[in-house]
Amino acid sequence: MKLLHVAASVLNQTPLDWDRNAKNIRGAIDSARQLGVSALCLPELCLTGYGCEDAFLGVNTHQRAWKMLTGLLPETRGMAVSFGLPILHQNGLFNCAALAVDGHLIGLVAKRFLAGDGIHYEPRWFKAWPAGARDEFTAPDGTSIPIGDIHFDVGNVRIGFEICEDAWVANRPGAALALHGIDLIFNPSASHFAFGKLEVRKRFVLEGSRAFGVSYVYANLMGNEAGRAIYDGGALIATGGRLVATGPRFSFTDFKITDAIVDIDATRMSQARTASYKPDLAGTGALRVSAPFAGLRLKRTEILVGIQLRLLGKPAPCSRRRSLPVPRRSLCSITCARAGRMDSWYPSAVGPIQRQSPASFLWPANWPCMNWVKKAFAPSSRTLRTCLPN
Repeated sequence: MKLLHVAASVLNQTPLDWDRNAKNIRGAIDSARQLGVSALCLPELCLTGYGCEDAFLGVNTHQRAWKMLTGLLPETRGMAVSFGLPILHQNGLFNCAALAVDGHLIGLVAKRFLAGDGIHYEPRWFKAWPAGARDEFTAPDGTSIPIGDIHFDVGNVRIGFEICEDAWVANRPGAALALHGIDLIFNPSASHFAFGKLEVRKRFVLEGSRAFGVSYVYANLMGNEAGRAIYDGGALIATGGRLVATGPRFSFTDFKITDAIVDIDATRMSQARTASYKPDLAGTGALRVSAPFAGLRLKRTEILVGIQLRLLGKPAPCSRRRSLPVPRRSLCSITCARAGRMDSWYPSAVGPIQRQSPASFLWPANWPCMNWVKKAFAPSSRTLRTCLPN
């Protein structure tokens, strides 16, 4: 069982309001860090704002965005964070997601399918990146950074991207990412509100996580940042075809964090059990960018929380108020000693979980799984509660 704490942030950005946008992003990263998140997805073009329109073609816009990105890199220490910004490469402007790991920028993923219908005019400003192409972007300071249709291996966790419209098309990039053994797909989006649109998002997030055998994190903008459209937020996290976390919509706050713990090993074995799955073994390394980083793995205390959740099928407990759902799968090879002492945690039936004193711990009789837990840790549930010290 390899648990990963992921999160999506919805941001209330303003086009070209550099200071406010940076403040919101810093606040989101800081809040995610306090929750113990190790991988955070921010929305599409979150540095500049999505509604810059023809200002995207101004020299100052992409230069200021790059300067803002480099200023935010130190905020990502101990985490993997994706940012959205325009990148000028070989005189073409590309809508990119930048992945920063532990304070370092490791690569730029360029959007392959541009939204050019309805109120969207992305082809007016951006170029679509061709499938399977990788290049090197030369930053203003002279450093060379991989750019293109790439994916990442971060501490033995493989991360790929579908940027907004990429997930709405039939030939979505996630199909190719699945053949490369991707564990986690980030979808940074700027998807405006429309009636019934949320259900469409849920469908492609759920189906993407199921068909590609991955955990899927969807982050959206929030507010009236483009002037003509309302962005409703509504972050989504799914794993193995099940929706495990949904975020709030229509808020005036600067940002919201939606997080969950996902099991990387569970999705990997789901792919392994699928007879039709045929990994791409020819030249897969050409599009992969590797970064050694151990920070994506959960700490021992967080793993024990995940074990408790898998045993009890309840939202994971935490001293901070948040909802933390995880897939309910049966455990194997877990002993009483590995399960850990749980008498200091009180998983409530609904709502956020809060830390309780050991004396207040009870086993509610209405938990459907309690009989199974007691039998699994015979002679009594007391054995489970006294395995390890606090």
